[in-house]
Amino acid sequence: MNKDIQDRIMSAANELFAQSTTGELPSVEAVRQRSRASMNYVVEVLRDWRQQQRQQVKVTRNPLPHALQEAMQHMGQAVWDTAQGLANEALESERAAFELEKSDITRLSIEQSKAFDGISAELEQAKAKNTSLQTELEAASKTAAHATQRLHMELAQITAHAQASEQMHSERTRTAETERDLARHEAIEAREVAAALRGQVEAMTAHNTALLERINPLSA
Repeated sequence: MNKDIQDRIMSAANELFAQSTTGELPSVEAVRQRSRASMNYVVEVLRDWRQQQRQQVKVTRNPLPHALQEAMQHMGQAVWDTAQGLANEALESERAAFELEKSDITRLSIEQSKAFDGISAELEQAKAKNTSLQTELEAASKTAAHATQRLHMELAQITAHAQASEQMHSERTRTAETERDLARHEAIEAREVAAALRGQVEAMTAHNTALLERINPLSA
């Protein structure tokens, strides 16, 4: 800490103490706001400054000088006792205020520590959740890739099967057409053969009839 900061803190403490109507020592926060210094610097400087103030109060607790005791006698001693009591009360009040401020600082430190621990815990939880989400994302990506690959394979199989079915249908169609043409040809040949045989039968029938006609007169 440089001297300029120390002087600003001391000046702020003196000004606030002088403005106090109750004789209470200024608080750390009041000095910090007046001096515009950091809390650590204010606490460090005020520690020495308050000790100096206590030393000045302790001086008032010493017995009156002998000359003053003789001059003031009983009334002076009563005034002195009253002043000493007031000083003691001020000292106790300042001590209580100092303990209160120290307690506040301790409490704030504990709260800051807890807050830091809470933030650290939340950060760790966030990191763990991020890791879990990353793992789930990778697993989902792999599953999607496998599903896509399987879909492509199934589509390829369906396409191949369809092509094979189409080819088989075409072959069956060609075979059926060939068989149909062959059947037609055989039917035509059969009709032709039948017609030829019918002609032959008719010719044979006519011939037989003629023979019978020739035979019958002879028999008669």
